[in-house]
Amino acid sequence: KLETNCAVLNDFNAHISLKDSGSDVYLIMNYPPVTKNIKERLITTDILGKTKISEQLFDNPDGSDMVIDYDYFGNKRDKNNPTVGPIEKTDINNNWKVW
Repeated sequence: KLETNCAVLNDFNAHISLKDSGSDVYLIMNYPPVTKNIKERLITTDILGKTKISEQLFDNPDGSDMVIDYDYFGNKRDKNNPTVGPIEKTDINNNWKVW
């Protein structure tokens, strides 16, 4: 299914890099400012639908519906308007400890 209400940023460069500080590794990336203005909703089993090959629902191991209400780092997502992408409530220029 093609998205009909999406932001296409042809000229945006995220300048993605990794910085190794010896004991830690950081992801450095510019996050597009437009993401602050996009109205979103939590990703759930209903939104994801079924897988292409097995035609099974995206759900939890116990069979309950999936709700993506935490980001990559374990931060609770805003249930009324979560940030687009894997990281909740980003600033325009960020670096995140990933290891």
